[in-house]
Amino acid sequence: MFLFLRPQDAHGPEHVLPASIEFRENSEDSFLSAVINYTNSSTVHFKLSPTYVLYMTCRYVLSSQYRADISPTERTHKVIAIVNKMVGMMEGVIQVSF
Repeated sequence: MFLFLRPQDAHGPEHVLPASIEFRENSEDSFLSAVINYTNSSTVHFKLSPTYVLYMTCRYVLSSQYRADISPTERTHKVIAIVNKMVGMMEGVIQVSF
């Protein structure tokens, strides 16, 4: 996982988030698992940070930085697939917790 911070553009409005996430496609499962399964809420100072990381993950998959060779339709299917994977992992965490 890579976290890149981008400085704000002094010449005009910034159209990208001030931070972004990039990950290799072959490490997607382990990345999502780390965010969803191993976040300890007692040690996280910003309680929404896992949610923000998952949001940035979706933004990354929607961007042309992620596999510039795929079509918009394929990109849409990839986002749907990754969100479904996130939901499945979250359901697993919830079931184990209760």
